[in-house]
Amino acid sequence: MATTRWKLLLVDDEPSVLDALRRTHRRNYDLSTALGGAEGLAAIRDEGPFDVVISDYQMPEMNGATFLSKVAEAAPDTVRMMLTGNADLRSAIEAVNTGRVFRFLTKPCEPEVFVASVEAAAEQVRLRRAEKELLEGTLKGSIEVLSEILSLADPDAFGRANRVRGYVEQVVELLGLPDPWMVESAALLSQVGCVALPGDLLARAAAGQELTPEQSQAYERHPSIGAKLLARIPRLEEVARIVEHQGTPYDELSKNKGISVAVKRGCQVLAACLAFDELLTLGATKKDALRAMSERSGAYPPGLVKVVSRLEPVGADAVARDVLVAELREGMILAQSVRSRANTLIVTEGQRITASLLERLRNHHQLRGVQEPIRVLVTPVTDAGTEAA
Repeated sequence: MATTRWKLLLVDDEPSVLDALRRTHRRNYDLSTALGGAEGLAAIRDEGPFDVVISDYQMPEMNGATFLSKVAEAAPDTVRMMLTGNADLRSAIEAVNTGRVFRFLTKPCEPEVFVASVEAAAEQVRLRRAEKELLEGTLKGSIEVLSEILSLADPDAFGRANRVRGYVEQVVELLGLPDPWMVESAALLSQVGCVALPGDLLARAAAGQELTPEQSQAYERHPSIGAKLLARIPRLEEVARIVEHQGTPYDELSKNKGISVAVKRGCQVLAACLAFDELLTLGATKKDALRAMSERSGAYPPGLVKVVSRLEPVGADAVARDVLVAELREGMILAQSVRSRANTLIVTEGQRITASLLERLRNHHQLRGVQEPIRVLVTPVTDAGTEAA
């Protein structure tokens, strides 16, 4: 007997087969059924995510291998299995290679075999979830620490990275993209290659000033520099690819067969958010920024600029206040750059105050002094937290 009610989707073109499976296993699992591949894809879209999808092979319009390959694209975390009476070698090979199935079962399937196979698939689900927790928890936390440390080298570039990460988070949520940590991490580390560039060059680029051909060539290398640094960190290979191709136009990127669909999608989202932030930072209104992006033929996939139009600029729901360093709280957003009494840039505007950034500002103020007051944006959530404190 199954000990956990895993969520299963059964797909077959014969209602009698689905009814028999439902009667036999409905007490063990949370079962949904679909007649054919098209209905199965609709169920994944409307009722997912499913832990396991089990499909027949021989179905009209869309066979099981094709269906499961589409499942792999739409729901990569779902374990896929084949249950079919058409057990020839060719169909098995196609199912494994195209649909990337976990197990191949034949009809009629004994209940004990079915349950054992589903439990084996469930173990794969557990392992994937554990790995995802590692990636989204430990690794993501390490990335944020790395970003904050690197911000010491170039506050302006990493202030931009933090703003862009905020936009990317919104786009990922609006599109419902899988593996959001990958794109969000790429956004946070998108400017890491800037540490290898001269400070005056970065300042000119940030201000939108015209660069010489040599300066432009050097600045355009920062994504590849950052990608080389990140590629040396285990499990950040795909993040590195997104960082590397953050400036590649959509038309060119779509033709590159050496890049996975997930990486291409991440590149497109990051490129659009970087462009949006750059235009706003240089003084464009949201309307003008969107128009300029729409006029860049082939730069972004169809529809992405429309998604960007739904983004809320950083601190859109916040109230501006002037505070002292002692009054700064986590969650506040800097509405101006913070400088020392000697006018040295410490932190650029647009950054959300974290625990480590707050500690850094307090230490700097104690040792060297900080220009006060500091204008910040306070959100309703931050306000509530401040009052509770």
